[in-house]
Amino acid sequence: MSHISASIETPSWDAVILICKDCRKRKNGPQHLKSKALVKIARRDLRVLKPRPRVVAVSCLGVCPKRAIAVASLGNGSPPRVIRIENRADFADALPLLIRRDPRVPQAQ
Repeated sequence: MSHISASIETPSWDAVILICKDCRKRKNGPQHLKSKALVKIARRDLRVLKPRPRVVAVSCLGVCPKRAIAVASLGNGSPPRVIRIENRADFADALPLLIRRDPRVPQAQ
């Protein structure tokens, strides 16, 4: 039997925002909206938060909204959330909903 050496690390972030990069590639995906642009917007707008959520572009989330990009949020002591983004203005409005923290969970300082 082999010995497994593992340690638990505490990340500097408390939440993860996942932006699907496969939505645009679909035939009925959004032709005017790119996941890279959404990642840049999210990183820029969330820069002021402490701890800052981690923003990651990922392959298919399995939600596949028509003419939109799927964006998911995990962490903050809240249940997972998935939203569909049809344009940049929607994303700017939805970003606070994605990172809303559960008031019952103590936040790291």
